Amino acid sequence: MASVGADRNGFSLLELLLAVMVGCTLVAVIGEALLGELGQSGRLARMLRERTVSERAVELMRSELQEAEEVIVMPGPIERAGCGLAKRKVLLHLGFSSIGSMPRRDVIYSIERSPASIWRGHALMRCGPAYGLDGHMNDSELGSHVLLDALNINGFTMAREGEKSLELRLQRAFSAPNGRLHQLETTAVILVPGLR
Repeated sequence: MASVGADRNGFSLLELLLAVMVGCTLVAVIGEALLGELGQSGRLARMLRERTVSERAVELMRSELQEAEEVIVMPGPIERAGCGLAKRKVLLHLGFSSIGSMPRRDVIYSIERSPASIWRGHALMRCGPAYGLDGHMNDSELGSHVLLDALNINGFTMAREGEKSLELRLQRAFSAPNGRLHQLETTAVILVPGLR
């Protein structure tokens, strides 16, 4: 006669329930860790994207500042059709001489508080001729465009660094989906031959 319980084939109900509970707990912990990593990756990707946008804006300004024949920092009030400068704080006025049949071209950088609902915070605006496919300014009509948004109230500053150099500083702030405020600062010292 066989003894009771000597020949068991499988797990008892209690053992199965314990195994399922341990498995579900492990899945929950791993899932939460993966979601946290995805959130962190998203924040890092956004910071990288915003830093790239800031650096592109600085590079455009660097090339125009170095090519301009006349650079006036913080000029007085400027009236320019098509630029809408009445509501803006004018920061830079760049003058480019005429080339061949192209007339003199001016570029004006200014700051405006949220020019439209899609822009965050203060926006750095560029008013001037557009660039052609060849990478040079063309003789098109002046257009006013947002170069960069999410600037702090004093998010664009310039300081002289010597006789012919400017230090540009961009300070941006934007909210993450979790409500935290992220700060981003970009600086560049630029040699400006036409600085007045």
